[in-house]
Amino acid sequence: MMSLRSWKTFSQALVDMGISRLIAVVIALMLAAVACAGGQSASTPDAGAPVEASIRQEVGAEPTAAPVGVVSQVNSTTPEPIPTNTPVPTDTQLPKPTDTPEPTPTPTPAPSPLEMMWNQRFEEAFAPSDCPEPIKLELGDDNYKGQLIDTHFHMSR
Repeated sequence: MMSLRSWKTFSQALVDMGISRLIAVVIALMLAAVACAGGQSASTPDAGAPVEASIRQEVGAEPTAAPVGVVSQVNSTTPEPIPTNTPVPTDTQLPKPTDTPEPTPTPTPAPSPLEMMWNQRFEEAFAPSDCPEPIKLELGDDNYKGQLIDTHFHMSR
């Protein structure tokens, strides 16, 4: 039995440990308890077995009644079949295709002044222009020596 003083020391140790470590310790203890079981489970007794045994003892072995067959007279005469009228086949017309209307073109709405302004700016920005040749830079030994690609675009006015 733990004394009050040792319980306080133990509980303070748990608080100081932090929640994640506490959970890890609890899981480790649970795994240890499961491992101590040795992998053997205790068999549970069949609760219904004593009841079934006592019923068999009281009732004993009684033979079941043999089934009794019922014999009846079957009428073997069947009525003469009546022929049914079969309809005469008729010619079926071939289906006619339905008329498909011609598609009507949808008119494209005229662009708004704002849309026209943006279209013009994009065209000007991506239009080919005379760009000066890039300047060849001489870099030191501690700089990147790979190929550089000059990418730029021109802002429209």
